[in-house]
Amino acid sequence: MEEKVFHQRFVAKKLLKTADDYFQWLGEDMQTHKMVVIKEFNRQTPNQMAAKEFARECQLIHKISQIVNPNIARIYVIDLKIGYYVMEYVPGQNIHDYLVGNTIPEDLALRIIIKIANALHILYSKFQILHRDIQPCNIQLESGTLEPKIVDLGIVKSLNSAQLTMMNQVKGTFFYLAPELIYQDADYSIQSDMYGLGLTLFYLLQRTDLFEEPEHVLHFVQTGNVPDKFKQIQNRNLAKVLFKMIDRDPKKRFQSYPELLQALTALEASIRSTSPAVAPQQAQQQQAQAQQAQARLQQARQQQAQAQQAQAQQAQARLQQAQMQQTGFPRDQEFLQKNQQEVGKLKNTLQELIQYIKVLKDATLEFEGNNRNPQGLSPQSINILKHNLQQMNNFKQDINSFIQCIRNIKDRITALEQINGAIQ
Repeated sequence: MEEKVFHQRFVAKKLLKTADDYFQWLGEDMQTHKMVVIKEFNRQTPNQMAAKEFARECQLIHKISQIVNPNIARIYVIDLKIGYYVMEYVPGQNIHDYLVGNTIPEDLALRIIIKIANALHILYSKFQILHRDIQPCNIQLESGTLEPKIVDLGIVKSLNSAQLTMMNQVKGTFFYLAPELIYQDADYSIQSDMYGLGLTLFYLLQRTDLFEEPEHVLHFVQTGNVPDKFKQIQNRNLAKVLFKMIDRDPKKRFQSYPELLQALTALEASIRSTSPAVAPQQAQQQQAQAQQAQARLQQARQQQAQAQQAQAQQAQARLQQAQMQQTGFPRDQEFLQKNQQEVGKLKNTLQELIQYIKVLKDATLEFEGNNRNPQGLSPQSINILKHNLQQMNNFKQDINSFIQCIRNIKDRITALEQINGAIQ
């Protein structure tokens, strides 16, 4: 089968998705050899409105291509005549798939939502573009960095664009659609995108949808009461902000993205400052200290092994020296000088080890101070706390190992000094 080439540059490698009106390909940029995603219009579609809808989509994608933002997938090429566009491929997993086997701490979950909210704010403030389907499957977490990116851009809509058909008026995943879109004659707004963003935040925190059955959504619309699982969010300030994002009345939600971003940023800062986990810079410093301690411990063990070997050699040499003295040979001044030099080196090493024990003790005390009062922590914070406690235990083990090395070095110094006294 002949490979499909777009724009004489992008080669379709694998068909990712097929719909009535489009194909989605995983492709390769022949110039940079980077992977890309290609969305191609299906000209064989029976949907008569599909061509106009895809043209509308490409026009909006052209606007989005003017935005350079780390949290919006980049657009490389748009061809309205042939009917396709090429965008950035983001290696990694979407939020839904990533959380199948992983957890995300509260502060990181908030940072992800803050970045997506900021990207949505840019889309709306520049071009009045609404996403219309914010949910875990449409936010990709980049491998390694967990940097979030909005990747499903085909669903976006300009606030000023005309409605094409009744079928196209409501798009998005049902359990993430704002109530006013389902049960009222309302159009999309920034508040409807905020609603999906709030439910995505809940998914990040709890690894489950807030609403799992249509009856749950109906009950929420009628009473304003969320399912009991909402109570699993123990941080009351976080629960308050989240509930305002998903209030059944859009007028009671945040009325602008700057207002939402201010609330989320303040909340993230408060959680980070009160978290038992060590701050990132502090954690890096302590990790560096731990690595240095391990390197120093390994060096001390090597010196200990060398000292033990040298001690045996010195004992043999001492015996030979005594035999030389008994037979009238002159004393070995070179041998004495070497012993004295070794004693000096061992004493210097001894002082370095004593100083490093102080560093390890300080690090241990700092870890203990940062991980007190563990009551009322989230599961994510408890996991971080366990990691910190394990690190603290490692520090204590290193301290004990250093103390044993110091004892051995002191014994070695005593033995050498005794030998030197006998030679003199």
